[in-house]
Amino acid sequence: MATKAAAEHTRVDLLLQRDNKAPLKSALDLSEAIEAISEGFVLFDSEDRLVLCNETYRRYYTDAVGHEAATRLVPGASYENILRTFFERGLSPDAALDVDGYLKRRRDRSGVSVELHLSSGVWLQSTERRTQVGGVVAVYTDITEVKQREGELNAVLDTIDYGICFMGRDLRARVANRAFRDLWGFPDDFFDSRPTLAEMIGYNRHTGLYGVPDDQWEDYLSGRIAAVRAGAIAPFEWTRPDGRVLQYQCTELPNGGRMLTYLDITEMKRREQRLSELVDELAATSDEALQARDQAMEANRTKSQFLANMSHELRTPLNAIIGITEMLEEDARDDALDDYIEPLERVSRAGTHLLHLINEVLDLSKIEAGRIEFHIEAIDIAELTEELATTAQPLADQKGNRLAVRCPEESGTMHGDPTRVRQIVLNLLSNACKFTEGGEVSLAVSRKRTRGKDWIQFAVADTGIGMTPEQQAKVFEEFAQADSSTTRKYGGTGLGLAISRRFCRMMGGDIELVSEPGAGSTFTARLPVILDLAQLGGNDPERSTTARTND
Repeated sequence: MATKAAAEHTRVDLLLQRDNKAPLKSALDLSEAIEAISEGFVLFDSEDRLVLCNETYRRYYTDAVGHEAATRLVPGASYENILRTFFERGLSPDAALDVDGYLKRRRDRSGVSVELHLSSGVWLQSTERRTQVGGVVAVYTDITEVKQREGELNAVLDTIDYGICFMGRDLRARVANRAFRDLWGFPDDFFDSRPTLAEMIGYNRHTGLYGVPDDQWEDYLSGRIAAVRAGAIAPFEWTRPDGRVLQYQCTELPNGGRMLTYLDITEMKRREQRLSELVDELAATSDEALQARDQAMEANRTKSQFLANMSHELRTPLNAIIGITEMLEEDARDDALDDYIEPLERVSRAGTHLLHLINEVLDLSKIEAGRIEFHIEAIDIAELTEELATTAQPLADQKGNRLAVRCPEESGTMHGDPTRVRQIVLNLLSNACKFTEGGEVSLAVSRKRTRGKDWIQFAVADTGIGMTPEQQAKVFEEFAQADSSTTRKYGGTGLGLAISRRFCRMMGGDIELVSEPGAGSTFTARLPVILDLAQLGGNDPERSTTARTND
């Protein structure tokens, strides 16, 4: 026993070398080094007898099993007795860890790692490794704070109504929200053991959910795993045998893991099918066509209402995600957790971008549903222009552009909706900055009188890529950009210009475009100095609008 323990001491001496320096020479040096480790450390010899452990491990063990049981934590004590006492008396009742199964896995493998939830509330990550002489080194790391943050993230994810599952690089599940578990019928404790992708797919093998014969199952399973392991999978639709239609996607994460998402689009597909049937009916007879036209218009209004409601529903959990992410980012900075900061910043940027896109869809649905309200008040044009320039400056800086602003002092005031005016001009400035690199973006404000009416013009010019006449013809269409290559390179939904032009027209103005390929573009938004409320709410569906005046 003493010889083997000495061998273990020698092995630990070697493990504690740093930067090819000479190994620690004495048992005192070894003891001091082990005590300096912030994690719990314990060493067993090749006969699974305790050789030594540090004070951190003793504290974890004592807190878990009590002082009396901890007094048996002495050199020569049996590994199995220590482990059974620790697991059976020290774990939280919800842990439900199979001690015999754990011991078997330990014998069959060179190392075992498991998360332990102690009755004291502490979470430990236990990692065991075999030494070259047959002993075992175990390290216990306090992950309580990490588990608390995981709990907060799970709470946020459970508010989302589509299934999400995060997997590690080893394709083992790390987090799955309630929608994902409900979609596949997984019990709540199914993910406690971090099941593999194969185990998750195999859970529903005999339910007929996949519709795969037994003799083809292995090939099917291998193909699914290989596809996920290969990386990102673009969204595609899958119709289950029970008739539900899911949109499935696999996203490759920066840490090498994967995110699986399943969105139930059954109702949307039913609506699409219904609209398709209505189109077929329109071609049958004129009487049926008239009736079908009315139904289609009602379906379109329902769609707009659905988009408006859904946008609100999406913004609620998305705002929660952004808020929690910013909180976690602050915590990571305070705790100097540098590895967490960049991914959290990426989540925050992506969430903010998605929120902007949802707001655009919400504006469009409000326009189509005739639910836009204008809040009229006096606007100081010079102050508004200065605010717009301040907001647009970072956008110009991102592409190395120079921002020039010209606004005469005598511009005075206008009466309109400041929020919508600001939104229109910022959309134009944002577009100009996005499609220009290392050039100039300018905003020129002028006051003109034409057709017996006073107008304010906001002309946004750039020296960017410009547009052909064919591209200009469709640039104000919803969900359209100049062409597909522009969408791929610069991104965006193609809603900004469409919404801006519709707002201008609803307020009695318009947007004009002058552009030349390679020479840049100029968008000029023309708005009345005094918004005439009597012109709103006429027969034009784009002006089916209400307005309020703030005196």
